[in-house]
Amino acid sequence: MLIEEIHALVAGLSAPWKSVLRQHGLDLSSVDSPQRTAEVLSEKLNIDWQDPRVQDLCRSTERAIEPGDPARSLLYRLLALSECPSPDGGVSLEDIELLENYLYSLAPLPSDWTTLDVAVLAYQYRPARRTGHQQHADMVFSRLGIARNGDTEAHYDANIRCFVPHVKKEHKDERKEEAKDEIEIETEHVRVLPARYGAFLVRRVSGPDGLSLIEGEQRGDAHRAFIQPVRKLFSREFLPGITLALDYGHAHSGEKLKRAVLARWGISPDPSGNLDHPPYSIVCRLPDTAPSATPGAASITLKRCGDSVLLMPAARPLIEPVTSANYAIKGFPVPAQWPFFFSIINRRYTTLRLFTNFRNLILAGIAELREQHFPNLFKQWVQLQFPEPRNTPEFVNIRHMRDENGTYTDMRTHPVRHSAFLKKVVKGGYDAQMFLDHCLEGAVTVRIKGLPNERVLPAFSIVAAPDFFPYADQAELQRWFDEEHIDPKTQFRNGSPLSLSAERLSVNPAHVDSFSLKPAFSNREDTISVSFSLLPRAPRESHTKAKPPRIVSFLSDASSGVFAPGWDVTYAGDHGKGIYLATFGLGSPFAEDIKLCAASNSFWPAVSPDASRTFNRSDAPTAIPMLDCELGFHPQHPLVTSGVLHDSRTGWDGEHGPFLTPEGMVDYADIDRSDYVANALAGKMLYGAFEHVDAVELIRRIKALRLAVAACDPGQTPATTQLWLVSASELEHQAGTHKRYRFLFVLPEDGAKPGQHVPGRLRIRYSEAVRCEATESQLVGNIQRCAPGPKALRLY
Repeated sequence: MLIEEIHALVAGLSAPWKSVLRQHGLDLSSVDSPQRTAEVLSEKLNIDWQDPRVQDLCRSTERAIEPGDPARSLLYRLLALSECPSPDGGVSLEDIELLENYLYSLAPLPSDWTTLDVAVLAYQYRPARRTGHQQHADMVFSRLGIARNGDTEAHYDANIRCFVPHVKKEHKDERKEEAKDEIEIETEHVRVLPARYGAFLVRRVSGPDGLSLIEGEQRGDAHRAFIQPVRKLFSREFLPGITLALDYGHAHSGEKLKRAVLARWGISPDPSGNLDHPPYSIVCRLPDTAPSATPGAASITLKRCGDSVLLMPAARPLIEPVTSANYAIKGFPVPAQWPFFFSIINRRYTTLRLFTNFRNLILAGIAELREQHFPNLFKQWVQLQFPEPRNTPEFVNIRHMRDENGTYTDMRTHPVRHSAFLKKVVKGGYDAQMFLDHCLEGAVTVRIKGLPNERVLPAFSIVAAPDFFPYADQAELQRWFDEEHIDPKTQFRNGSPLSLSAERLSVNPAHVDSFSLKPAFSNREDTISVSFSLLPRAPRESHTKAKPPRIVSFLSDASSGVFAPGWDVTYAGDHGKGIYLATFGLGSPFAEDIKLCAASNSFWPAVSPDASRTFNRSDAPTAIPMLDCELGFHPQHPLVTSGVLHDSRTGWDGEHGPFLTPEGMVDYADIDRSDYVANALAGKMLYGAFEHVDAVELIRRIKALRLAVAACDPGQTPATTQLWLVSASELEHQAGTHKRYRFLFVLPEDGAKPGQHVPGRLRIRYSEAVRCEATESQLVGNIQRCAPGPKALRLY
């Protein structure tokens, strides 16, 4: 029985845990039997609301376990919430699952429960700040979950009750192991992050009135269909005399390369091979009615955790080169760049751009101009909201050239001359290498034996690229802009902090339920991506703004939106199926999207670092400053040559950041030459470089940059300034004071033309250097200005 397992759980709690619980009136010393445990857990408590561990516990909480409501269950709150410090070694996910099943088992079912649907939901227990209502800690649900690929196995940290994204370094020096102030991580590696799903009885409702939506109500929501979770499903003691059998299944596919070949203006591999086999099509299914013997098939496991399930991608290299040896494919001939202004149609810098429809391409250009200059004009015109369905990968890497010997060479340094390199890429005609990433999408479903009426609504599942800011989420940044009444377009020339939870699109209708083999999703279901909580059970007692929590999420509000094209998912569509969410329109491989998003002023600011200043993107000024130590120090950087820094190092993306030279120029990375795919393959992509950066830090940098730009370029914002941020560093500050940043800008010289210094690096003259220091709340000291030349280097 469940209560016997609960008895064993609470009796086995450590002395520190029992001491914490005793502080709130939950004395487990008298618990000597399962029956007594049930009695103690249902008794009213005298909760110590001064204890910071319960600061966002629902204020109407009275018991250790409240039937059917984790938000009002003190024991669940303390054991399950990642923000609650563990006084000992932590709590396993299996024990948290057991508590969930027990508290739900105590709640009576509604009289109409046999008519309700079953839905597979991604769900997570969160602090108040990350719920829809923000009143107290609560469950957050979504029919869309996002697992993330990694090159290292997943790791659950029982102390913080969360899967962690980064790999800690192992020290043989015991003194270093004892130093807890700073955790060293292997930044070049990243762990798999699974998504957790459970089966719930749900009620279909019209409009969101009974829910608390993470991104708030959107236009038209009053007439949309939502689902409201009623009760979690579990195998034992769901009802007296009823035992359920829950079998989870999934069906995932990845077809970026297949669609790249099938596109009207696509690629033509040599030889093409079977497009329904890897590397073109990746299919992974459980149960698998047609197992494939083709090598290279994706590996996804469903790891049971009680009556919920973890969708777990396999740990593997994040990018796999397609060669004659592993897939018998030599590559594909690169088409020539189209002439005149048509060049932007099939190129983005030196990336091949694919498309399927001229009319949609024209609309996309209009939409991009509208987004930059008239964001509120024709805002609801669907054709400008989703002008160019990404029915094929929009961007494909073409900078890995095959020579006569069948060897692939990346073009970061060859041809040596910049003009010769550009001529080669523009002319095309050479064979480029293809790459396979392991980004997939599909459906997670459940088959339940024992229910009188079973109608299952599967969850949409995305297996995505790593998130460079796992502790900062899109919705959190959007919420800050809303609270401060700041228009995000004054910060981001391109992109937006809006999350996927704000989208109202159906999902790829091609996916099937792996048990019934029927379509998993209808094109009428346009709220699948919404993340939500139930309505609050009590208001907050304090109205002070809560600090954004440091947790890793796998729900849609932690993901990017879908515009131009996206990071985790984009939009596709046709006349018969309308517009829907899909992943096959993302760049191939994913690192190609990383480069273009990062260079575009952190297009998705909570997943993509801002590399605008690395590449001198004057059309997309820096929105969130990455520090010099994060962008990397070139060997000729003034701080390296002067001996202030002992050595140079590449940054998070394998590149070096910009720097001033004694000759009065700025040295910066050549966006045409830069190749994130080559950097990733060489182990220079540092997925853990921003482990220390959470939502609080991103917002702090935004505030400081806004103050600095306003002071150095009066009347301008980060999105409109002509200043180029060349250096950003964090200065030493006393404990308890605001972090202080030093920003070094340059004013570009009119008419200056860049020239190649060495392959991959350009130099351009500037007219003035400007230094400003700021915290998140005020400027510090005076603005310093200096003419170009050796003296300007002192501004560092």
